[in-house]
Amino acid sequence: MSATPEDWARNLSRVRERIAAACDRVGRDPAEVQLLPITKSLPRTSLSLLPPMAMTEIGENRVLEGLSRRRETNATFRWHMVGHVQTNKVKKLLDWADVLHSLDREALVPVLEKELSRRDRILPCYLQVNVSGESSKGGIPPGACGEAITRIREEAPHVDLFGLMTMAPAGEDARGHFRRLRELALAFGMKGLSMGMSQDFETAVEEGATCVRVGGSIFR
Repeated sequence: MSATPEDWARNLSRVRERIAAACDRVGRDPAEVQLLPITKSLPRTSLSLLPPMAMTEIGENRVLEGLSRRRETNATFRWHMVGHVQTNKVKKLLDWADVLHSLDREALVPVLEKELSRRDRILPCYLQVNVSGESSKGGIPPGACGEAITRIREEAPHVDLFGLMTMAPAGEDARGHFRRLRELALAFGMKGLSMGMSQDFETAVEEGATCVRVGGSIFR
């Protein structure tokens, strides 16, 4: 049987309770942690059911899917892009995304800056860092973060680089990876930490996440 909106509401409540418990364990205020529902598995017609559950910000992981969903959805959300972005899709990305979590390479920056400048728009972005070093994941190597942050801030004034993002390896203890990202953020004065998904968001919260990206634990 497919999950219903009532199921989503119960799951959402449980996830929020787990975030609060994780915050309590390390002396954090739950208000410091944004829960970002990842809605890629939902039918577009279901998006209008989310605002009554206090879901006002949602994440998508494909540029064209996000664009079509925003165009076809009457509900007002703040839309986050959490997946890989090809340079030839930047214009379409900026037609719908309000925040970019996956700025995963410097080659994307001049393309973003050119189009953002043309639109006279600032885009909040997380710099994606490949803390685990996995070849299957995108992101800046940890050792290159400082130089990358400096160049982006100097050369792309319309890219508001305010945080770091990472994904921990599946099936491994994520804590060390999240801790490393927090250390990098502290070293470079970055306030945002987008880390943690359904399988590891509590650990991410304990290690300082300011945004956790959760889909399956809500919409299963």
